[in-house]
Amino acid sequence: MRRPAVIASLICLNVALAAGLALVWRPRTPKQPAEAIPSDAGGPKPAPSAATGTPVAVAAVLPAASNRIDWTAIESADLKRLVANLRAVACPPQTLQDIVVARVNKQFAAREAELKLRPEQIKPWDTAQWSDESRELRQHKLRGLAREKRALLKELLGVDVPVEVPAGSGFRTAERFEIGYAALPESKRDGVRQVQESFWDQLEALERRTRGYWEPEDLEEYKRLREERSRLLAETLTPAELEEYELTTSETGNRLRSELASFGPTDEELRQIYRLRKPLDDQLDAGPMGSDAGGGSAQDARAFEQYEQQLKSVLGEARYADYQRSKDPQYRNFTRLGQEAGVSKESLVKAYEAQKVTQSEAARVRADASLDTGQRQQALKTLQDELDQTMQQLLGERGFQAWQRAPGARVYREPRPAPVPAPPPPGNVAPP
Repeated sequence: MRRPAVIASLICLNVALAAGLALVWRPRTPKQPAEAIPSDAGGPKPAPSAATGTPVAVAAVLPAASNRIDWTAIESADLKRLVANLRAVACPPQTLQDIVVARVNKQFAAREAELKLRPEQIKPWDTAQWSDESRELRQHKLRGLAREKRALLKELLGVDVPVEVPAGSGFRTAERFEIGYAALPESKRDGVRQVQESFWDQLEALERRTRGYWEPEDLEEYKRLREERSRLLAETLTPAELEEYELTTSETGNRLRSELASFGPTDEELRQIYRLRKPLDDQLDAGPMGSDAGGGSAQDARAFEQYEQQLKSVLGEARYADYQRSKDPQYRNFTRLGQEAGVSKESLVKAYEAQKVTQSEAARVRADASLDTGQRQQALKTLQDELDQTMQQLLGERGFQAWQRAPGARVYREPRPAPVPAPPPPGNVAPP
């Protein structure tokens, strides 16, 4: 077949296909136009128009022919009107929330950016903006913006939406407070948040005034603020709610979760330990910014000894022994190793105890003045060989390989060979 004929055939085929597609995709005529729907029908209520503020019929926003949303009829610079329009078209609640949160974040972005300065953004002639006082003031203003944003979102959506709150001083972490608020009954969240943020505001004002130099009257004011916060929270929350909130948000709760990670307490054990530890931490609280408060070292030691005795009584002998081991960094290494290599707790405890015994014996060998260097090295090598054999039996091959790389695994190392002296350079040899 000649090329012109082929081209002509292809053109005809394309035209036929286009005609067929046009017939298949031809829009169907709606049976009843949107204008014919009575205003008092049982359908959705009209939404306000984005352009004029007048109600927009839902049928106009959602044509029966295509079921496609006309966004231009929903969009509005007025956030309240935008929410009403979205609800009028039955927008899913989570999608509605995502849209509104994004719009609110955009609305606050410029004001937040002015306060989130980084060191490289500061002009060399304006270093005062990076002073401690300036940073604290910016943090204070950022938290104010976060409160304003949260209040606006609640007004628009009717629910409490988590908002990123910049952390203040080192002992305040916004994330765990948001978790604490979320665990409370919704009717009490705003009240607790107000108490907490009022405490922060007053404490920051006290910190700015003292500038790190705390007089006795300043420490008394700090104590009064803490007591006032505790009193207001106790008036708002039930004892169980208050304990859960403090366990989540307090420094004591945060510290215990870190300290007890290897111990693995049950929920009830964690609460029992917290109830004993919180009064101790309050007694030993050194005040903000490392100021000198609390009792003397002898008083602190007695208080901590009493806490340990109470803890042993509450946990029992076996669990208290687990707790004591969990405070040793070497046992924490064994715990991580056991999780990675699938070693049982019983084997880990035996391995940990074997290592401790070997390390103690190695220290005795090193301090034995009756041994010469060769005898000392041989005794340490024997200890290491015995420990390696024990660890292989307890940890398995995979665990043993991991243990060999851990701190404290080696009590003996092969001595380094004595360096061989370099030969003298040519030409510097003295004549015979």
